[in-house]
Amino acid sequence: MIRRTRSVFSLVLVVALVCLLGHTKARADSFADAREAYKEGQEFYADGNFVKAAQRYEAAFRMSRSPVLLFNVAQALRRQFQKDGDYDKLARAAKLYSEFIEKADPGPRERELAQANLDEVKALSVDEAKRRFEAAGEAMNASQFEDALREYDAAYQLSGHVAILYNIAQAERRQFKVDAKLARLARAETLIRSYRQLGGDQVDEKVIDELLKELATQREDYQRRREAQARSNESATMKQARAFYAQGDGEAALAELDKAEKAKGNSSLSLIQIYRLRGQAAAMAGKQSMAVDAFEHYLALEPAADGTGISEQAAPAFADAKEFWATRAPFNMEHLPPGTVAPKKPVKVPVLISSDPLEMIKNRSVRFRKEGSEDWTTLAMRSDSDAIELPANPMPRKGKEYKMQYYITATDAYDNQLHTLGTDAAPLAFLVSKDAIVRPPPIYKRWWFWAGTGAVVAGSIATYAIIKSGELPAPEVGNL
Repeated sequence: MIRRTRSVFSLVLVVALVCLLGHTKARADSFADAREAYKEGQEFYADGNFVKAAQRYEAAFRMSRSPVLLFNVAQALRRQFQKDGDYDKLARAAKLYSEFIEKADPGPRERELAQANLDEVKALSVDEAKRRFEAAGEAMNASQFEDALREYDAAYQLSGHVAILYNIAQAERRQFKVDAKLARLARAETLIRSYRQLGGDQVDEKVIDELLKELATQREDYQRRREAQARSNESATMKQARAFYAQGDGEAALAELDKAEKAKGNSSLSLIQIYRLRGQAAAMAGKQSMAVDAFEHYLALEPAADGTGISEQAAPAFADAKEFWATRAPFNMEHLPPGTVAPKKPVKVPVLISSDPLEMIKNRSVRFRKEGSEDWTTLAMRSDSDAIELPANPMPRKGKEYKMQYYITATDAYDNQLHTLGTDAAPLAFLVSKDAIVRPPPIYKRWWFWAGTGAVVAGSIATYAIIKSGELPAPEVGNL
C-alpha cells in the first residue's frame, strides 16, 4: 500500500506542476469547471452510476484536454458493460485505453495496467467482433455506409484485426461520395497505408495501389467542385484576383486578395479560397514566406488538403505549411453542451479554443433563443474567457421542460467566419427542466477528494491507481 501511494504521489506532483505552469490565467475558468466535472464523475463512480461517471469524466477531458482522463472514461465504460452487456461501451473503452497508452505517456506500471484492461476487453469480445463485422458487410451491401463505418470501427476496436482497416477505408471512401467531407478521403488514405504497413502477407499491393489512385482522383474531383461552388457566389474583388493570377500578375492578385479578405463577412468557404489563391499568387510573385503563411492559414481551415490542384511553383511553400501543421494539433474550437439545466439559473456554455497556433480566432459569439421563437439574441464572449454565461431561463409555464436553441461562431479580425458549432438552420440545444432542480449533495460527498489546490489532471492519476480492480475510491489517496 505504501509503495502504491508513493508512486501515485510522485506522478501527482509532476503532472500538477506541468498543469499549473503550462496554462495561463485565461484558462482558469475551464480548469475549475473541469475539476468540478471530474469530482462529479468520482461521486457517480463511487455510487456505481458508471454511465454518468463516464459522461462527467469525458466532460472534464474536453475542458482540460488531459489525455490522462481517457483512462477514467474507459474504466467507467468497462464497468458499465459488466452491468448491462452493451458492447458499444466496451468497444469505446477499448479505443480509449489505446488512446491513453498512445497519448498520455503513462509510466510503465500505468501502461501495463491499461494494456491489461485492453487485452481483457478484446478477450471478451471475439464473438461480438465477428457479429459487428458481419453487420458492417450487410450495411455496405445496403449502401448504409455510416452504419457500416460504425460497425467496422467497433469490430476493429474489439478485435484489433489489421485487415479491418481496409474495410473501414472502403466505407469511408463510399461515404465520401455521399457527404463530400474531405476528411473521409484523408482517413481512408491513412488507413490504407497503415494496412499496407501492418498487414504482412495478406496485403495485395496491386489492389492497394489502385485504391490509392482512385482516392487521388476523388480528391481532384472534390477540389474542382469546391472551387466551382465558391466561384458561383464570389465577390467581384475575388473574381478580379483570379483574373490577375490567370494573367501571371501575382502582385496584382495579392492586392485584390487583401481587399477580399478585409471586405468582412466572408464565409469559411470563401476564406479558404482566398488563402489558397494567396499562397499560389505569393509564390508567383516570389514571396516565399508569404506563400507559406497563406497555406498555413488555408490548412487551418482545410486540414485534409494534400496539395491537389496547387501549382508546381507553389508546391514547396505548401509542403512547408504541411510540415508546420504536422507537429501541431489541428485548428479547433470545442464546446461542451450544457445538457439539462435548471430554470432560474444562469447557464454556462464552455467554448474552448483547443488549438489555434496562428491565433486566427479574435471573436466568439453565441446566438440563442427559445425553441419556436423567430428572434435570436447574440452574446459576445470575452477574449480572455473560455465560457459564456447565458441569462437565467424562466420556469416552464406548461409542462416541466422546454428547449433552448443556440449556435456558436468564431470569427477573425475582419469578422470572417472561421468555425461554427451548430447553425441557425440546425442549432444545438439544451433542455430547461424542473427535474434539474436538485439539492446539494451531502457534505461527505463533496469535500473529501479535493484536498488543497490539486489540478484536475492530478486527480485523475489517483483515480486510475485506485479503481483498477473496481474498488471504490480510498479516502487516504485524496489527502496526498
